[in-house]
Amino acid sequence: MKKTLLVTLTSVSAMIVMSGCMKIVIVDDEEQINKTASQSECATLEKKLAEVDAFESTLNSTRAFHLEELGYTITKTEITRSTNKVKMLKDAKKRRAELQAEQQENGCPASTTEK
Repeated sequence: MKKTLLVTLTSVSAMIVMSGCMKIVIVDDEEQINKTASQSECATLEKKLAEVDAFESTLNSTRAFHLEELGYTITKTEITRSTNKVKMLKDAKKRRAELQAEQQENGCPASTTEK
C-alpha cells in the first residue's frame, strides 16, 4: 500500500512538473514563430523598397522621351501604371511612403534605402 501511494504521488508530481515545463516550451515556440513571421514580413517590405529604389533610379536616368518604351520592359504594376515621367516619380514616392509606413507599423527597423 505504501509503495503504491509513493509511486502514485511521485508520478502525479512528475506529471504536474512536466506539464508546466511543456507549457513554457510551447509559449517560447509561439514567440519564436511570431518573431520569424515578423522578420519575413520585414524582409519582404525591404525587398519591395529596394524595387522602388531601382525603379526610381531607372526613371531618373532615363529621358522622358524613352519612358514609354521603357515602361514595357520593366515591371512596375505595383508602383504605377502611368507612362508620364512626373506621375511615375510621384507614384514611386507615394509607394515608398506606404511601404515605410507599413514597415513602422510592423515594428521593422528603419530602412537603409531612405531618400
